[in-house]
Amino acid sequence: MKTPMVTVIMAVYNQDAFLKASIESVLSQTMKEWELIIIDDRSTDGSLKTILKYAKSDKRIKVLRNSKNMGAAETRNRGLSRARGKYVAIQDSDDNSYPTRLEKELKYLESHPDIFLVGSYATGISSKGTRFRIDSICGKENNLRKIVRRNHIIHSSVMFRNSREFQYRTKFRFAQDYDFMLNVISKGYGIDNIPEALVEYRVNDEGISSTKSEKQAFLAEKAKEFYWQRRKTGKDSYDKFDPENEMKARGIKDGKGSYNGLKTIINLAVYTDKKVALKLILQNLGKLEPSYVLKKTALLMMPASISRLIRNR
Repeated sequence: MKTPMVTVIMAVYNQDAFLKASIESVLSQTMKEWELIIIDDRSTDGSLKTILKYAKSDKRIKVLRNSKNMGAAETRNRGLSRARGKYVAIQDSDDNSYPTRLEKELKYLESHPDIFLVGSYATGISSKGTRFRIDSICGKENNLRKIVRRNHIIHSSVMFRNSREFQYRTKFRFAQDYDFMLNVISKGYGIDNIPEALVEYRVNDEGISSTKSEKQAFLAEKAKEFYWQRRKTGKDSYDKFDPENEMKARGIKDGKGSYNGLKTIINLAVYTDKKVALKLILQNLGKLEPSYVLKKTALLMMPASISRLIRNR
């Protein structure tokens, strides 16, 4: 079988509602030299049935199923171990790629040998169907400088060289993509973004647990800490890292909680799609803290050039 130029890796867990559209978006790519590896993480809905149906109709689709639920990091690593393409593209099973995504990212990496990984802008989609722009940082030097402060790369938009140097580290359950990016730049590789929306990215605004939000923030900070360790000593203390005990010591533990997921979209849109941000703020004044409303309204009233400076600081 001919070696594909790009391997698309899709980890799936109970996403049957969006899975058909996601797979169809890969099938609709203008660049046809790809393989799609779909790894089902023991879904309990109709995801596996949908996956097998598509695999029967297109030999480029390969299906793996975990023996037990392993989580996204280990699931993606199974896909990476089977990837035959010169490049690897990541697509989450509830997101969609625009038809020219693979073609444009492949062309970019082929013409920029100093770049290891490239992402793109995106069209955000809320659970209620609200669409908004998500821009990102462009330029190799800008990305290297800004990524160590916060993760601005849309994971479901990335394509990278299949060097087999990197895997997703399982202890970073809620920040595995950020840790992956920081490991890439630790090796001296460049990253960049294409200034065009090449994917549709679903943002959960129905409410996520406060526990997950706290854990994600903790793990993102730990990923940065390990990055600086590697910069200074050439290695980090991941092997000794016990995330559960460290989070317990900091008072981050499992339990019920609520996090206003509306903020997820507002925080993204306030810099790139002010009309959407303002509409959501006005529609949800009773749900948002007055201090939060004042802060975001002040950003909306600033000239775009100033708000971008604040965002990128």
